[in-house]
Amino acid sequence: MIGDAMPRYHFHLWDGQRIVDPTGTELCDAAAAELHACKLAENLRTIKRDLHGREWSRWMVRVTDDRGHEVFRVAVGEHPDRTSPANHNQEMSAAATEG
Repeated sequence: MIGDAMPRYHFHLWDGQRIVDPTGTELCDAAAAELHACKLAENLRTIKRDLHGREWSRWMVRVTDDRGHEVFRVAVGEHPDRTSPANHNQEMSAAATEG
């Protein structure tokens, strides 16, 4: 495995508007990316609560691979929740049928 590049993950912030991570971070796998996203969410929730006047509780950390495919999401709100794209699509479909 010498010379194999580690996968690059991008940690975009999203709540209808986006703050894009154009550079990304090389991490060994999706589990490491999830841990990184959870730490970022915790940092935004506790340390940077008033950064640029933003209310972070409704924001998500949207994690994508280097091809732009969403891997999962982590809520920044008080109780972070990891959401895979499939679960998010199911939740959105359920909400649409309820309304």
